[in-house]
Amino acid sequence: MNRRGQYTEEGRPLGCIEVWYGKVNEYTPFDKEYIARLIKDKSYQYILIMKFKNQQALEDWYNHPEHSLMRRKLYTKLSKEAKELYEKIDKLKDNEEKGQLFIKIEQEMKNHIKRIDYTYEYNNDAIEHIRPYKFFDRFQARKRNRG
Repeated sequence: MNRRGQYTEEGRPLGCIEVWYGKVNEYTPFDKEYIARLIKDKSYQYILIMKFKNQQALEDWYNHPEHSLMRRKLYTKLSKEAKELYEKIDKLKDNEEKGQLFIKIEQEMKNHIKRIDYTYEYNNDAIEHIRPYKFFDRFQARKRNRG
């Protein structure tokens, strides 16, 4: 994204703090305590997680022209059908028809990617429910000791 593309039309810097994209692991976990497989959503192959500073930053990103361009680039790499639908959209003049085809693209992409957007905002109610798990501390310590 060029320097100009890092700001909203109003001049606010885009508030995306972190982006993670990757292929979903095929491993199916098993719970040793209850002797049962854990249920995993296998309806998509890739995941895109974006963390935003606040709700305004999330809305700024979705309204920014770079967003549509980047999404198109990603979708056309993951799906031949999405690529073909975008090519059809390019030939259309009517915005309503374009919108209908774009809905088909979004439906197609549900089979390939899961998008998760979240904001880095906590209120007092949320903070009360967040408790660190001691298990993870012990797990990380064991990993470091094995080394």
